Amino acid sequence: AGSGAGRYEEILALTDLIIYDIKHVDPEEYKKLCGQDIEESHKFIDIANQMEKKFWLRQVIIPGLTDSEEYLLKLKEYLKKFKNVEKIEFLAYHKMGDVKYEKLGITNPYKDMPAMDVDKTKELEAKFLEMIK
Repeated sequence: AGSGAGRYEEILALTDLIIYDIKHVDPEEYKKLCGQDIEESHKFIDIANQMEKKFWLRQVIIPGLTDSEEYLLKLKEYLKKFKNVEKIEFLAYHKMGDVKYEKLGITNPYKDMPAMDVDKTKELEAKFLEMIK
């Protein structure tokens, strides 16, 4: 949510397209990954929907966390929260952000997580897009 939390109408009035990264669809896992409640994100989605904003959704695929059939089914259900989805893209988790966490002195929730295989990520994306047709 960041520094714009609670001022969504004002921010969205200036926005044509939202590129929205889905961190996790499960509230507990979301809290572990982001350190915040998922409800604030849901408020943002609701207001964006009311304002008829377009979404491009991105899901980072993290080994052992968001790469299972079970997760894809939950993600499919989660998509019902969004009204105007124009694009869905899966991104392979990589380790390039580790240095940023270190420099900023922030705990990295993914520190011990291996990078995700790019080819497997593309396969999961194709499978998911078939699931939601």
